[in-house]
Amino acid sequence: DTKIIGVAVSDSAQGEDIEVAIGGSIQVKVSDTDTVTPGDILTSGSEAGKAQSDPTPKTGAVLGKATSQKNANNLVWLLITLE
Repeated sequence: DTKIIGVAVSDSAQGEDIEVAIGGSIQVKVSDTDTVTPGDILTSGSEAGKAQSDPTPKTGAVLGKATSQKNANNLVWLLITLE
């Protein structure tokens, strides 16, 4: 998705407000099949609500850079650098 404005940090029922991070460092979910290492560029993923590693991202789709490897819960620390 090239229309990213931030990273949702809370779930929401339909019609409720959600919190969106536009800077800083947060944990994000990634696909259980995606290999992520520190320094990888993360973009919006093909699975809803998950980021993915992308070595050649489209402008507007970049969430930021991974600052950790994926853990057992498929979470990665992300330094948000929206592009």
